[in-house]
Amino acid sequence: MQIRLARLLLKFLVVIGSMTVVVFAGAQELIVFDGKSWTVPHVYVGDQHGMLMSSWPYYSDGRLILVPGGQIQADQAGAVFWRAQYGGGKITITIDGYFTNSFGPADGYVFYLFLVPTSWDVSVNFNRSLPYTRFQGGGPILPQSSRPYLVVWWDPFFTYCHCGSNPIPGEWVVEVAYNPSGSNVTVSPSPSPTWGSPYYGWIAVGSSKFRPSDGQRLRVMLEYDSATNKLSGVATNLDTGETATFSLDLGNYFTPPQPGTYVFGVGSWTGFDYADWSVTYIQQSYTPSLTTFTVTTSTAATTPMTTVTTTVTIPVTRTSTVTATTTVLSTVTSTITATATTTTTITAFGGIGVVCWILVAVLAVLLAVVILLWRRGSRTIAIGSMETQVR
Repeated sequence: MQIRLARLLLKFLVVIGSMTVVVFAGAQELIVFDGKSWTVPHVYVGDQHGMLMSSWPYYSDGRLILVPGGQIQADQAGAVFWRAQYGGGKITITIDGYFTNSFGPADGYVFYLFLVPTSWDVSVNFNRSLPYTRFQGGGPILPQSSRPYLVVWWDPFFTYCHCGSNPIPGEWVVEVAYNPSGSNVTVSPSPSPTWGSPYYGWIAVGSSKFRPSDGQRLRVMLEYDSATNKLSGVATNLDTGETATFSLDLGNYFTPPQPGTYVFGVGSWTGFDYADWSVTYIQQSYTPSLTTFTVTTSTAATTPMTTVTTTVTIPVTRTSTVTATTTVLSTVTSTITATATTTTTITAFGGIGVVCWILVAVLAVLLAVVILLWRRGSRTIAIGSMETQVR
């Protein structure tokens, strides 16, 4: 009934003024990995000293081990990738994890956002064999993609790094990678805005740091907002409460992606220092941008003017079906609350004042209620003083 009433009011208001409608869509959440199973198809890739390795990442005791660690100067890297929809606006990837065997530790968790592969896909044909580049001497895996993508990682190495005179306010690194061929990657910004030449990317950004120990539970969250083209993240030691945060405006170095299907991922890498970085939970969510449209009708007068705002909240149920690599269908149903806010500007005709138009609006509401009650009731029609009934 509330929805029908709102529609009648909107029809009335459109006739006498201009209307701007802003639609808020609900957040979409996807639990990619829950420590036991996957809800989406995915592919792995591992590397050591620039050579493809098929023995990691691997699953063991309720966690996905991204890199095995366990030896100094291991120079290892590992990652997992999946495909998902992006509706614009804010996107957040959250992971839980820990490590049990470390020297350092280094080099943390890596996030990948907005890959568009053209020479590989998230399918069994490319599991552990997708084309990528990795710089000699360390760094994360950088897969092939026809458009630039974001590579972001949190690295506790910066809590004890002997990095000369370079500033180390935080523990985060941000790069924009472009690898259209799969074998020749460029990374920007170059030179680094924070460390200068010969470095690239934003290095050691943030406002706080902490150094975790073996076995401590970690939660790392990364968020990107296309409306502002900004990244932000927080790494939390769930056992001590310590955090490492950052916020960064990407400026002209990265173009916000359009809504569509992209490949996302998480990973890790090690250098001289290491840890057996693992994850026990991966979640991805996005909140779409506001959808705005304007309906304008012509009027003859210019003054005075008043504004009426109407908010309608509509619960919507959306069901998404995804197929895992085991060919088992997983159906996820989520209830989304969509709120439509309409701002209507009513312009008076001739010399009619604002008060008159408010009265007209009130009368329209009353008329709509009467019509609705008449339709829903026992078809009782009141005539005159309500003395005659038609049954």
